[in-house]
Order: sequence, then C-alpha cells, then structure tokens
Amino acid sequence: MNLRPNFNLNQISKSVKTAIACVGATMIISPSIYAAEEDGDERIVITGSRIERTSAQMTTPTTIIDSSTIMMTGAKNAGDLLHRFPALLDGVGGATHNDYTDRDLGNAGLELSNLRGLGAARTLVLVNGRRHVAGAAGTSAVDLSMIPIAMIARVEIITGGASAIYGADAVTGVVNFIMVEGFEGTQVDASYGQTAEGDGDRKDVGITWGRNINGGKTNITAHLSFSDEEEIPMTARDYSSLYPVFIGNPANTGPDDGIPNTVLGLNGRFEVLTEEGMFYVFNGAGYDRFVIDRNDGTFRPFQSGNPCGGILCDGGDGFNTQETNTLNSPSERVLFNASARHEVNVDLGITGNVKYAKTESAASNQPVIFHDGGLGPILTLQPDNPYRPTELDGAGPVFLAVAGPLARNNNIRETTQLTFGLDGLIGEYEFDAYIQHGKVESEINARDVLIANYFEALDVTTDGGGNPVCRSGNAACVPYNPINNQASLAALAGDDARQILLSNKEQLNKMLSLFP
Repeated sequence: MNLRPNFNLNQISKSVKTAIACVGATMIISPSIYAAEEDGDERIVITGSRIERTSAQMTTPTTIIDSSTIMMTGAKNAGDLLHRFPALLDGVGGATHNDYTDRDLGNAGLELSNLRGLGAARTLVLVNGRRHVAGAAGTSAVDLSMIPIAMIARVEIITGGASAIYGADAVTGVVNFIMVEGFEGTQVDASYGQTAEGDGDRKDVGITWGRNINGGKTNITAHLSFSDEEEIPMTARDYSSLYPVFIGNPANTGPDDGIPNTVLGLNGRFEVLTEEGMFYVFNGAGYDRFVIDRNDGTFRPFQSGNPCGGILCDGGDGFNTQETNTLNSPSERVLFNASARHEVNVDLGITGNVKYAKTESAASNQPVIFHDGGLGPILTLQPDNPYRPTELDGAGPVFLAVAGPLARNNNIRETTQLTFGLDGLIGEYEFDAYIQHGKVESEINARDVLIANYFEALDVTTDGGGNPVCRSGNAACVPYNPINNQASLAALAGDDARQILLSNKEQLNKMLSLFP
C-alpha cells in the first residue's frame, strides 16, 4: 500500500510563500501544474521545484512515449515498441534471442526489456505502477508481449535513481505502462506485412471494446488479439550469414616486424567439416578432402579459404556456424485482457483485471558436430554404404565430417493473471493497494542427439533387395543419410526415427506470483 500526502490549496500556498522568502530569485516552479476542482476543494500537483523533499518524492529523469508516438511506430506489441529505443536496444526479442549476448534457446518467444545491457532481471516493468507476473519461470523479467499495445496510453521510462525507490530489481531503471482508462466504443486493428526481402510474413488482428455504465461510474474494457510471425533463418541475409572473426595473419614473422598478428575475416568458416559433409580419403601420407557443392550438388575437391589460422579460415567450403541459426523466431500469440473500474465515490475506486495469454515459439542453434580435430568423432563410410558418393568407389577408407542435426527448442508458455485493487483518499493521503495472483506455465521441448544411436544409424549397408538397412541388424534402427542435407529434420518426424536419433527433453515449469 502506498500512502502520500494530499495537500489542499491553502497548505500549498503557505509552503510556496515560505520557500520564496528563503530562496528568493532562485526559486523555480515548473509551469506544468495541474489543478482540479472537486466539491469546492482545489488540488494542485507541482511536478518540479526546489522545495526540499525526501528521496522518494524527488524527480527522476523520465522518458515518456505517448499514444500518438506509439501509433506512428506501427509496433504490434510492446516488445517491438521498446526495442526501437536506444536505451532498450539490448533487450531480448524475436530477433535477438540468438545473438552473442544471449544464446539461450529457452528465451524464444519472449520479449524482454534490458536497460543499459545489465540484464532483463534488473529492469523493473510495471503496469499502472503495479508489478506484473514474470514471463518465464525462474526469472523476474516481464514478457512485454503480454501487455496489449492497443490499450497503452503512454509509457514512462525512468533510467536514474529508480532502485532507491523500487529496490534491486530496478537497478537499471523502470518501465511503467500506463493503460487507457474509460475506453468506450469498439476498435479493430488488423495488419499484414513482410520484410523488404519478401519473407518473415506477419499477421496481426485485435479487437478492443469498452463501455461506461452506471451513469459513467463504471467502465468495462476487454481486448483480444492474435499474432502470427514467420521464421527467418540467418542465411536469409548477407549481413547475418557472415561470421566476422580475427584470424592469425600468415604474413606475420614476429613480434617486432611491424606486421599485424591477426587480420579480420568477414566469412569465418571451420575448415574441418561442412554442413553438407566433407569426405576424407586416405592417400597413404595424409587425406584428400572432397565436398558436394552446396549450389549445384556436384562432387568436387574441397576449396580452402584464405587466410587461414589453424582450423578457422576466411571463406571457402568450411562450416559457418551462422548457417544453422535463427535470425527471427517464429511465434504465435493469443492475448486476452479484461479490466473494470468502479468509482464508489470521489475518494474511493475499485479496479479489477483478468489476463490470459499463450505463446508458441521456436529457435535453432548450432548442431552437434562430428570430426576428430577436437570437435568430435569422425564417421567411417564403408565401401558398401549406399549413401557414399559413387565418385568414391574404389577409394578405400573414406571418412565423413558433417555438422549433424541442429539443436532446436519449441517453447509453449501460458500466462494467467488476476488483479484486484483499491485506490483513493484517506483524509489528506492518497492510497493505492492491490493484490495480484499470477501463474506462468512454460513447456520447453529441446532436441538432443543420442550419440550411440546416431552412429548406429549412420553405419548403413543394403539388404538382399538393395534397400538401406543398419549394419548392426537392430530392427529398431532407422538408416540415416546426413550427406548434403538429404535427410532433413522433417524426415525424422516419425516416432520410430525420433526414438532412434533424437531425444526430446520436455521441461515443464510452473511459477506463481503474489503481490499484496
């Protein structure tokens, strides 16, 4: 419960006169003064002055985003809106969950605020000055997509001194969403769009309804929205498909030669394997390397990048880790929000809010890689393996280095929140008290490779009818062809194949919150 003094006009006048007498011409009063007249009493709020106050009453730097600005941005959820502002660009969203600052695939589908880059848990998110249930279990960070953007009147961002008032979870600041009050009528929003590259299709539709009843003393407002956004892989953009990296300079001869030790490579690739598969053929003294061209599918010798520093080169046929990552996560969101307010009298108001939201999202990251150069074991392709390229017939021992199945998470979150509050006046003091119950259930399905079963499925021969079968003779083993992506993850959708090759780790988290 928050209590703060409510002075009448006579009290304020006396305080101002006293302050003017003490500080003379240095007195500054902000011209932004709000006065209201109710039942003969006038209330005045001074938003800036040099009258001595406690730390809880002192002004702090505040950025305000009003509804007209929100409309002009075209943002479809609160996360999209705030990530456009410099102070919050380091947040986690659909386009940033997989960057170098946050590689947790479990964050896919979340829209988190992160002031100053110190972590989403250090940015306090409020709705009408009240705390909101967190977006995922195990964290206090709020999922901004759970706040209906159509009902936001303004956003207040405080970036200094907030922890002295709100506590440790406001170390970097506070983002306070002020929602529309007294909405009346029906508003429908619908949009469809895609990127300038013709991908990333996004569909949004929402309806907001409000009505004043009981002579205007009671307002009921409800909002329902749906959003669907398409996935964009890293390889869809030139800037994101490249992997900038510093590589040892081959021209460097020593510490005092004036030649840089490293050079910048814009297309860093690991020379020991490829996503399509690299073939090692023993030549008596070492290995000749071959690949299947990713563009035309032809079998040809491996082309190395330049320059190279160990196993990492700039360009060439090697494996680029960006090839399997997600640039923008796919997501589906459903959000329902209903609120009501009843003015009992001029000194007492009752508020209630019910919210339900469900989000489904997914993200991919680097796969398990197989090679003997410190990156994992190498795979042997026997001469009778039907997946072995015919160009290698008679070549003797052949080994395969391949990226393997990629890592991927499918996340489902359900949020439920109930809030009941009272606000008004007790004598000369304003109060705002509320009780809130929130619940978040998150189901995360993570796929991992079962190494032993994977190797068993790769060691393939043929039966009497020429059909691929596992050499082990295990009837449960499903032959798997990793070469040139011929066996995609979609081919592993069957229950049998999943049990052989992939392990689905299902994690169910539940979180309850109670803010009295």
